[in-house]
Amino acid sequence: MDSLEVWRERVGLEKFILVGHSLGGLLSASYAMKYPKRVEKLVLVGCAGVGHPPEDYDDDLVFLKEKYQVKPWTFRSLFISNAKRIWNSNWTPFSIIRCAGPWGRNLVTAGVKRRYATAEDMTLEEKETFANYIYHIVAQKGSGEFTLRHLLRPLAYAYDPLMPKLPDMPVPVAFVYGESDWMSPQSGHEAVAKAKEKRRPYSRHDLSVHVIPNGGHMIFIEQPEAFHRTMMEICAPHMNHKRWKKN
Repeated sequence: MDSLEVWRERVGLEKFILVGHSLGGLLSASYAMKYPKRVEKLVLVGCAGVGHPPEDYDDDLVFLKEKYQVKPWTFRSLFISNAKRIWNSNWTPFSIIRCAGPWGRNLVTAGVKRRYATAEDMTLEEKETFANYIYHIVAQKGSGEFTLRHLLRPLAYAYDPLMPKLPDMPVPVAFVYGESDWMSPQSGHEAVAKAKEKRRPYSRHDLSVHVIPNGGHMIFIEQPEAFHRTMMEICAPHMNHKRWKKN
């Protein structure tokens, strides 16, 4: 949080709209709590770590075996049994790409084309460019990904969830999700409902949830036009309209 504040000072921002995606959403919320006078509005896109894990959750993920009736000594059973150890050893999906060597690029390219097969207005050339961009980030020595195990439990539940903090959030906040986001939109709805029991919205679109159809976790790539419209609607009350129209 302090490094983000140093960045704000260096670029000369007095107050700004802060948008955070996924784990960046959880970090952005922490910044807003610590430096509320600097945040005009907080927008959390597919935010990680919002809700609490289910009541039968355990870090060893035994509940998954019972829930899906996983048979012993299968690959799925062995993976679940070792998931906690893998998570705590800083082994991430990016590690698989790095270990794949020259085949890593093909894995990323295939994953991008499959994941964004229905992305609106995304050409094959754009998908290949995006895959190349992702590969060259992932293939480098790991960095920020190693914060995951310190902030999130297995299956991406936060050790310190955002939901109980939302009623005390000192800035307006809005949630944006893709309809099929694996960071469930339901968690945003539950967090907002609980917050509204304790406080009123500070402004228009505060404590609001926006779900964009036909999109998932990377909604700004999958449905860019709908995402942009939603963002402009959320941010409009906090923007200088004369400068906005001019630009």
